[in-house]
Amino acid sequence: MHQRSSMHHRSPTEAVEVELVRSLFDAFVPSVIMTVVFLLAGVMAARATGDPLLLMLLIGGALVSVVRLWTAWSLAPLARRPELTFDDARRLERRFAWPYQAYAVLLGLFGVRAMLLPFAEVHMVVICLLMGYAAGVAAGIGLRPRIASLSMIVSLMPASLTAMMMGDTLYPVTGVLAASFLGGGIYSLRGRHERARKDIMLRFAFANLARRGRPLCRP
Repeated sequence: MHQRSSMHHRSPTEAVEVELVRSLFDAFVPSVIMTVVFLLAGVMAARATGDPLLLMLLIGGALVSVVRLWTAWSLAPLARRPELTFDDARRLERRFAWPYQAYAVLLGLFGVRAMLLPFAEVHMVVICLLMGYAAGVAAGIGLRPRIASLSMIVSLMPASLTAMMMGDTLYPVTGVLAASFLGGGIYSLRGRHERARKDIMLRFAFANLARRGRPLCRP
């Protein structure tokens, strides 16, 4: 009842946007998994290289990721309120976005630093980590393509470009492959977003039709 009544105070477009913003808070568990994986991979990379800058980026990324998780956890109950307005949803989205994208930046810097160090085994781990993060972003918050696309670009593209400039033939190929997958993933977000918008609008339309037709079914 609360959800139906609150929809009367929003336009159909605003109602759809509110639902899409709510989708941001459905990816908490994958974010926890990503944090754990980042810590494990980062600790192994820092120990293998002994590089102090890599360690600093690991610590910074871990702290920002904790803030990211806490922000998502604390804002989720507000996002689920039936009376959530369009303006409130936009504010929640902005509060969600800044730690999410700050973590993506630090992860990208971590990836670049690791790729610049002469440890091939670390390069493999980091590329897997970055590709996995980008895939998780696309799957978890892909219904908000602006946040997802920027996070994917700043996390994966710097390491990809670094690999392209390295001498060994396999590294430029790896960089090109990573950039290609990134471009394809970002492109697919647009289609997924549009399909989700249409599905939500259709669901609201059927709900309105059912609500209007209900009195006609009464004796």
